[in-house]
Amino acid sequence: MENLVQDTTVQKPKWIRVKLPTGKNYRELRTLVDKYKLNTICQSGSCPNMGSAGEKVLQHS
Repeated sequence: MENLVQDTTVQKPKWIRVKLPTGKNYRELRTLVDKYKLNTICQSGSCPNMGSAGEKVLQHS
């Protein structure tokens, strides 16, 4: 018997890809979230925009 497996993997369009957050402000935000064991919607939802949202939060603090 021959097993035929069809690959149904679909590549995401290039515009949907998001760079991982980096930088001093992001690291500072992650340190605070981890230190105080905070739950964030970004963390629980695996939000790819945490880096940009974190930048804005730290700029206003």
